[in-house]
Amino acid sequence: MPLDIRALDTVSPADIADYHGLMGELYAVEFPDIDPPTVEAVETMLRPNPADVGTRVWLGREGGRLVGGARLDLLGQENVGLARIGVRVRPVDRRRGLGTALLQSAIPAIRDSGYDRLIGGAWGGGPGSRWAAAQGFRTTASFVMQRLEIAGGGWRALAGPMPDGFELRRWVGRVPDDMVESYVDGLIAFEDRPGDQASWRFPSRTVERLRDEEERLLGRGVEQRGLVAMESATGAVAGMTVVELTPDDQERAFQKVTAVLPRHRGLGLGVRMKTAMLAWIEDDRPGVRRIQTGTATANVHMIRINHALGFADAFVSLALEQSVAELLQRFPD
Repeated sequence: MPLDIRALDTVSPADIADYHGLMGELYAVEFPDIDPPTVEAVETMLRPNPADVGTRVWLGREGGRLVGGARLDLLGQENVGLARIGVRVRPVDRRRGLGTALLQSAIPAIRDSGYDRLIGGAWGGGPGSRWAAAQGFRTTASFVMQRLEIAGGGWRALAGPMPDGFELRRWVGRVPDDMVESYVDGLIAFEDRPGDQASWRFPSRTVERLRDEEERLLGRGVEQRGLVAMESATGAVAGMTVVELTPDDQERAFQKVTAVLPRHRGLGLGVRMKTAMLAWIEDDRPGVRRIQTGTATANVHMIRINHALGFADAFVSLALEQSVAELLQRFPD
C-alpha cells in the first residue's frame, strides 16, 4: 500500500486522536512503565510553538491509517539558525524506510530555511537513536528520565527544616511580583548543565519572557506550583523548584526546574525544596500519584538526590545534532 505523506495545514480532532494512538502504541512497546503523553500534550506536538520562527508538520498514512509523522521547528530568539526535527513511526511499521521518507519530506523546507544546524532527540539505546545515527546525527547531551510514586517513595525520611538563614515561600500560577526579578536571576543557575555540548541555548531570562510563558500555560489550563528558598536576611532567591500539573492528567505532575545558586550549594537546599514540594502536592492534590522529571546524566549529584528521594530511572533521552550541509550531502536532490 503506497505511503501518502502530506503537510498538515490545519490540525483536526481526527489528527490529534490518530497521533495520540500512535504515541500510546510507541510508549506501550518501549516504555511500558511510563505514562504516555496526554491528549493535550499530543495536540501541542502538532501545533506551532509561539516562540519559534516557523513550524511544519507532515503526517504519513497508508490506506488512511497513520503510520508516522515528522515535525520541523525553525527556532527563534537565541537559537536562530537551529532547526529542530522530530520523526516518529508506529512500532509495527518500522524498518520499512518510513522514517527516512518522512525526513526526506522535510528536506526542502530545511534547505529553504537557510538555517545551518539541525537538532533532534531520541531515547538512548532504542531504534530511534540507531536510526538517527544512521542519518548522521551525533549525541551532544543526554538526560535520565525518572519517575517517583509519591505514596511509596522514601522522600519523607529526608524532609526537615530549612538550614539556618533560609526560608521557603510558595506560589501558584505566577511568581509574586516582589520576588520576580530575583527569581529570574536565579533561573540562570538552571542553565548550568554539566557535560552539555549541544548548540541549543536557553533563551535569555527576562521578567517579560517569564510573564509571557506564565500566561501561555495559564491559557492552556496548566497549573504551575513553585517553591523558593530565600535568604531570610535579604529576601534574595537562593533556589527554586517548580512542577506543572496539566488539566487532562490528574494523576501525574511534571518536575520542570530544580536549581540552587552556586554560592548556596552543598547546604541541602535542593533536598529540602523537593521534599517540601512533594508534601505540598500530597496534602493539597491527593489525586496526584506520581511525578516525572529529567536530569542531565552528567549531573550525578542531582541524580543521586532523586534516587534518595525514591525516584527510579525510566530511560535516557539523547540530544542529537548535525549540520544541514551534512544532511543535504546525504540526501542530494
